[in-house]
Amino acid sequence: MILTYGIAWGVGHLITARLPVGGVTLSITIGLIVLLIFGGALIIFWLRNRYRRLRAIRLADVDFMDGLDFEQYVCRLMEHQGYRKVHNVRGSRDFGVDILATRGSVRYAVQVKRYKGNVSRRAISDAVAGKYHFNCDAAMVVTNSYFTASAKELARSTGCELVDRDQLAEWILIFQRG
Repeated sequence: MILTYGIAWGVGHLITARLPVGGVTLSITIGLIVLLIFGGALIIFWLRNRYRRLRAIRLADVDFMDGLDFEQYVCRLMEHQGYRKVHNVRGSRDFGVDILATRGSVRYAVQVKRYKGNVSRRAISDAVAGKYHFNCDAAMVVTNSYFTASAKELARSTGCELVDRDQLAEWILIFQRG
C-alpha cells in the first residue's frame, strides 16, 4: 500500500512539478488517477486478448482440452447462443450436471462430455436426473463427439436435447464470426 502511494506521489509529482499549485495531496491524487487509467487500460487489453484467443479455438483444439476447460468453453459458447445465467456446477455433488443455463424462461441442466468415443445413454440419464435435482425445465448433453443409438433413443423419450460434434462445430463457427 505504501509502495502504491509512493508510486502515485512520484507520478503525480512529475505531472505537478511545474504547476504553481502543488502539495503532496495533489500529487498523490493525480498520480492515483493516472495509475487507475493506466491499470484500467491494461485490464481491458488483457481481457480483449483473452477473448480473441477464445474465438480462435477450433474444434480440433477442443479435443485436447481438459474437462474443466471444455466446460468453461461450452459456457462461453452457450452465452453466445443466447443462453443467460450460465455457470459451472463444480464439485463432487453436481449430480450429473456441469452447467446451469437459462434461455428465455427455460432453465437447462447441462451435462458436458469431452470424449474420444461415442457418448452413451448414461450421460442422458445423468442430465435428466440432474434436471429434477436442480429444478430445471430441460436437460441437455453437449459433446465433442457423437451419441450412441441408445443415447439418442433415450434422449427422444425423455426430451433431452443433444448437441453433438457437428452442432458444436456450428456453435464454434458462429462464435468465431462474432
